[in-house]
Amino acid sequence: MKSYMTREQANAWVTSLADRNGMPVDEHVRPLVAALARLGVYTTMSCHGHENLNEPCPWVRFTYRDLPFVAKLVARQNGSCKKNGDMSVNLWVLYPLADQITLAPFNLKQPLTKLRADACTFAEFLHELADRG
Repeated sequence: MKSYMTREQANAWVTSLADRNGMPVDEHVRPLVAALARLGVYTTMSCHGHENLNEPCPWVRFTYRDLPFVAKLVARQNGSCKKNGDMSVNLWVLYPLADQITLAPFNLKQPLTKLRADACTFAEFLHELADRG
C-alpha cells in the first residue's frame, strides 16, 4: 500500500490537530487517525469513547470519497483475524451517515478499555501495511 508519510510524520501531524475548541485528537484514537492518514485517509471527526457521555466505543469518520479504500482495509483486517482464528480482536464495521462514514468496532459489549486497545491493534495493522508499501 502506498504510504503518504512516515509513522513519525503521521504521529506528529495528528498531535498538531485540534478541533474548533482547541481540543486535541483523543489519546486512544490518535494511533488510528495517524495510521489512516499514512494511507491517505484523512478523518473528519473522531472519538476514543466516553463511558459517561453515551459514546460507548472509539470511532473515526471520513468522507464517502474514501469509502471504497477503507472498506478494503477493513476487509483485510477482519479477514486476517478470522484467518488466524484470533477472534479476541474486535472486527470493525462501517456505518453510513448522511455525508460521512463512521468506522467503529463491531462488538460494543466489550469494556471501553478493550475497545480502545482494539483501535490501537487495528492502527498497528494499518501501519504494518504502510510499512510494507
